[in-house]
Amino acid sequence: MQLDGADAGGDTLYIASRGHVIVVDDDALVLNATASGLIAHDFTVDMYQTGRAFLDTFDVRAPACIILDIVMPEMDGYAVLCALSDRRARQPVIMLTGQGAVRHAVEAMRLGAVDVFEKPCDFELMARTIDQHLAHWDHKSAARAEVDEALELISRLSARENEVLNHLRTGKANKAIAFDLGLSTRTVEMHRGNLMQKLGARTLPDMLRIVERAEKA
Repeated sequence: MQLDGADAGGDTLYIASRGHVIVVDDDALVLNATASGLIAHDFTVDMYQTGRAFLDTFDVRAPACIILDIVMPEMDGYAVLCALSDRRARQPVIMLTGQGAVRHAVEAMRLGAVDVFEKPCDFELMARTIDQHLAHWDHKSAARAEVDEALELISRLSARENEVLNHLRTGKANKAIAFDLGLSTRTVEMHRGNLMQKLGARTLPDMLRIVERAEKA
């Protein structure tokens, strides 16, 4: 299948259900061939011929597998990979390299790529690899969402509420917390109620689980 070459801004070539793949390669022939191979395996494909064009439109929250050519002018695959890392992007990145370029593979993996494929690619193997990494990304994204939600809830607490929460985590009773903080037991009970409400927790174990999730950040 021959596809129209992507301009610098990128093209979405095919909408499918297997997953979303972004291909970045300055060589139009390789870009077309890679996109064709992935479309044949029922992936949605976006094409970019420059790393800068890709980064200008990239959404770090979007579920996708990114395929980067290593050797590109102006901004090579390594530079794009580092830029993704700076943005804390967690999407899986597969690098493309010429045959026998072992040093490229080693460097790519060191910088965070999940895999390296030699050109020309085995698209059946690549499709299975993409499936595995997208499934793992979905799992990590769900876990990350829980952590972000916990952090947002914790950020709502006042300084005094955080103090009470820290004492509750040690298993202390309200009276003991009141003594430690120089407060009345009634005031501690009020702060405890506010904590439960702000964190959306029904029980103390629920509240402590939220704190534990936030600490995974």
